[in-house]
Amino acid sequence: MPMKRVAECHGANNVWLKRWRKNVAAQQWYFDEVSKTLKNNYWKSHSLDIQSNGGSTNIRCTTTNSRWWQMFRYQDSFVVNERGKVVHVQGNVDAENRNIEARPKDGKINQQWDIVYADEWKGEPGKGELNEKFGLYVERDFHVVSQL
Repeated sequence: MPMKRVAECHGANNVWLKRWRKNVAAQQWYFDEVSKTLKNNYWKSHSLDIQSNGGSTNIRCTTTNSRWWQMFRYQDSFVVNERGKVVHVQGNVDAENRNIEARPKDGKINQQWDIVYADEWKGEPGKGELNEKFGLYVERDFHVVSQL
């Protein structure tokens, strides 16, 4: 069963793809209307940022300055900055601790994101709960029975 991975802030360091964990503030973001940036819920003075004042591909979480390399919007499943760079999972791999980068938009799946507000996300189904997408109960033994 695939697990949800989310962007997680590590202070003034990189933003990584991490397994979703309930109530982890470093994995929660909010749009700040004043600075026009995506701020982190744990590091409240920090915003999503393209390192080296936009001169790098590395995405990090650092002190808010409201410059173009920190101004992102959500548009058609892409998190896009003011100069058209999109938030991108390095290497197109869904794996723990993958680095998040800013790259030109190519439309591939590693550049597409869902925004799910924390108060609306139930999280992944737990043991014995129905995974509606797959139609099966999590970690519940079963037999595959022929209909012949």
